[in-house]
Amino acid sequence: MLILEPSRYAEAKTPLEEVPFNTLFARSVVEGAMPGVIYVDDLMNPGAFYVQHPYGMSLLYGMTDDAHFHGRLRAHLLNTEGTRHRDEWLQVAPSGWSGTIEAMVGPRLAKSADLGENRGQVVENTRVNFAFDRDRYDLQRSEADEPVYEVVRATEAIFRSMQGTVVPRNFWPSSERFLSEGVGSCLVIEGEVACMAFSSFVHGNQLELGIETLEKYRGKGLAQLVCMALIDYCLERGYEPVWACRLENSASHRLAEKLGFVPALSLPYYRLVV
Repeated sequence: MLILEPSRYAEAKTPLEEVPFNTLFARSVVEGAMPGVIYVDDLMNPGAFYVQHPYGMSLLYGMTDDAHFHGRLRAHLLNTEGTRHRDEWLQVAPSGWSGTIEAMVGPRLAKSADLGENRGQVVENTRVNFAFDRDRYDLQRSEADEPVYEVVRATEAIFRSMQGTVVPRNFWPSSERFLSEGVGSCLVIEGEVACMAFSSFVHGNQLELGIETLEKYRGKGLAQLVCMALIDYCLERGYEPVWACRLENSASHRLAEKLGFVPALSLPYYRLVV
């Protein structure tokens, strides 16, 4: 696909603002907060944009009937040219792209409930955007157990040492940027960062939560405790807490509801299997 030069990323900003769901990860690339790639249908007058975040998320938005772009897009989705070396998670807007993708990939489109995943397959999941309900949160907060361990603020050492996939270094270009523009709440057990909730994206008054718990500490309610600390931080400073996850990620979905988030919008979410 055709790559838009970073000096022209501003051209992708106004169309992105018209996308009617959470696009904070794409904004972080478009606004230069994180390195990424933006593909377009036409270098002279782009009408469709494909934003890749380095974490492995992508967003296709805008419209085009350019047959060449559709061909390049199909090759990318199915990885027929071997240019993708990892799975990718794709959202699209407007919704008409879903029908286009279905026609593009044909029998190589699978549903998340189907058994097995094959190379070069596109698997349709569902992504849920939540709305934060302060009253629900206050009720849950009042009923929550007091933490046995102290919740502490993330430091540079924690930024560098936290293990897992959903960790700040996958969403921030440096510890300096994270500590100056982001925030994290952690539980440290016997010298090990057991659980962390952190700002994966911050734009304007919105702060999107990321959460990671080491496997041996899961199922103990630690995630709820660190998330409440981070939500309290948001409320004290006028940020709107933002949460989104796959419907199929039942643990994240349940945690969101325990924190006062209410499902607000469900969208197709395509896993592009390498």
